Amino acid sequence: MNYSNAGFRFFYHRFVVFDKSFISGHKDDYQAYDQADGILAYGYIDHERGFTFDVLGLVQKKEEAISLVERHPENLRTIIRAEVLAKEEALIISDDERFAEMFRQHLENIKNTYEDDKGIQDTREMSFLDDLRDPYYIDDVQVYLFKEELEPEICWIRIEGHDEHSFVGRILNEPDQDFDYHVNEEVIFALKKTQDETWMAICDLNPTKRLSRKDLEGGLLLKQAISDFNKNRSEKTLLEVMELLRDSTVVIPCTAILSQNDQAGIEKLLKDSGDDPESLTGKTITSTDQIRMVPDFLKSNDELFMPVFSDEKEMGEYGNSFSHVETEFLSAVDLALLADKKLYGIVVNPFSESFVVDNGLMEAVKTLKTRIVSQD
Repeated sequence: MNYSNAGFRFFYHRFVVFDKSFISGHKDDYQAYDQADGILAYGYIDHERGFTFDVLGLVQKKEEAISLVERHPENLRTIIRAEVLAKEEALIISDDERFAEMFRQHLENIKNTYEDDKGIQDTREMSFLDDLRDPYYIDDVQVYLFKEELEPEICWIRIEGHDEHSFVGRILNEPDQDFDYHVNEEVIFALKKTQDETWMAICDLNPTKRLSRKDLEGGLLLKQAISDFNKNRSEKTLLEVMELLRDSTVVIPCTAILSQNDQAGIEKLLKDSGDDPESLTGKTITSTDQIRMVPDFLKSNDELFMPVFSDEKEMGEYGNSFSHVETEFLSAVDLALLADKKLYGIVVNPFSESFVVDNGLMEAVKTLKTRIVSQD
């Protein structure tokens, strides 16, 4: 079996034996190099550098058994990219658990360093993407860029996340034509079946309807777009919601946290009022320190979400328990990404027709072009 014929999944998170000649340049670092039959390696995906094998040590093959004869030196790390080993015969270890325990800490270090967002990991299991993938840079796919008055152009895009209907990716090479998107910018693309039942990835970069700030007031356009998406989930309706969110103002329910000094000042006023707290009616209390506004979080199926609302009416009675912070949706995204709790994403209007912006979409919405043409 070799990588070129079998594909990356046969080697992903697996222990593999290759010929020892691939580390011959380091043979002086091993005492048992001459006695060994091969090298033991572990396959994983480096999102930026592609499929990689991490050398764990030297092994001997005795009949059906593989035994470790020497670990890789602690002061030396050897990695081999899959492209180098693609056509070399490999033996995949069947008794993974033995080596998994033996190299538990080493594998934990690989996981902590290279394990990507679950959205990226999920796409590696999508076999329908395989014909579009680079065979070694597993998260890179070929995507057709489309824009009116331009020829369709194939571009390499690195997947950074996905949702039910589309993918978020980063452009890897500068397009030859002026699509108004450039290398390292993120775009949204979708898959469509061709007439011969194969898949192609399509990124529609045609400019959408321009808006003014006044068009977005009250959140009516946003709510209608969310309703349309919930009725007909497609790339087009998703992009409409995302672009409107990118330019919208939302309301975030927050708890006001006073400093210890300000809290002590309020408690003193209450104490001084004695049995007549109504004597404080009409008085203005000025804070001396900055007030922290901490957003509320909602929980659904063990996942945490930060709620935002298109307008205050959407909050209903729930909003009575919180301070209302009005801000741009992009600022809400930054707040969610910096939260001290692990969030699944942002939920817009959770108590009516809602829309969930997961972590992948949060990053994508920040890269969308504005549709605002005037600031009236």
